[in-house]
This record gives sequence, C-alpha cells and structure tokens, in this order.
Amino acid sequence: MNGYVEKLNGKDFDEAVMVRDLNKFVDFFAAYLREIHNKMEEEVLFDSIRDCGYSMVKMHGGIYMQSDHDQTHTYLDRIRNVVDESQHISNAHAAARTIEKFITFLEIHAFKENTDLFPEMQKKVPEDVQESTSQRVEEFLAKHGEREASLRKIADDLIKTYPFHPDQKKKESNTFANDYDDIDDV
Repeated sequence: MNGYVEKLNGKDFDEAVMVRDLNKFVDFFAAYLREIHNKMEEEVLFDSIRDCGYSMVKMHGGIYMQSDHDQTHTYLDRIRNVVDESQHISNAHAAARTIEKFITFLEIHAFKENTDLFPEMQKKVPEDVQESTSQRVEEFLAKHGEREASLRKIADDLIKTYPFHPDQKKKESNTFANDYDDIDDV
C-alpha cells in the first residue's frame, strides 16, 4: 500500500477516489484479519497449543500474538477515522503515517510468527498434533476458500491501482525496528 501512501502524501490526488480506496483498504484488512488470518490462528493454531497443555504464556509468542490481533482493529479504526462525516480526508499526512505504521505493525507481527511462534510450536508440540493442526488448517482454508479468494481480489485490485515500490520498501526496512511505535503514538 505504499503506492497509496505516496499518492496521499502528494499534492495532486482525487480525494473522492482516495476516500473510496481508503475504505476498501480498511474493509479488506478488517475482513481478512477477522474472518481468515486471526480466526484461523485463534481457532486452530492456538487451540492446538492449548490442547497440548501449554498456556499461551509458556508458548512465548501466544500472548503478544493475541494482543496483536486485537490491536489490528485499533489501527483500522484509526485509519477509518481520518475520513470525516462529509467523506473528506481530514488530514492526509496523518492518514499516510497511520497506514505506514499499520503496515510496519503487520510486518513485525508476521516476523514474530515466523521467528518465534511457529518455530516454538514445532519444538514443543508433538508431531502428531502438528500434523492434525496442519489438517485443520487445510480444512479451515477449504471451508473459507471462496471468501478468501474474494478478499484477495480486492487486495489485487488495490495493488494494481497503488503498486508497491521496492525502493520505498528498502527505505522503510532500514528503520523497521525503530519505526514500530505504540498504537497511542499514531
């Protein structure tokens, strides 16, 4: 979404289009996270961890992962609130900054999943439970596949409209750890 942020930070943009697309952006993430990503982790992965007798505290990543899931909706509410009642972007710079922080937050969340939670689960959860968890994930995705596909279409359309710029990503990644502030700083 950095293409969107670039445009929002610029001087020349069609505000009605930007408001429409900001709403699409928020609607996509709210639905995808609530209905697919977070739901799958909370109903499948976290349940498997608990079924093995591990608390989410002992599983290292679980507590902050659950907290992250809750915090995503706070970010989305803040982003949505930059559009006022008359459908104008009240502060384009604040909107851009909040979106940037949200994207960084999601990147850090994925990093924690991939470097902390999943490896720890592989170490501590018995192999047969890991296999049944994988099966449950596949069943979940099959059950929700049509909805996931429709959400991915929305994401693909937004990416086509606001392409990702690798140079911007490189610049952002240099400040990756330092840029993650508390949600209250947004």
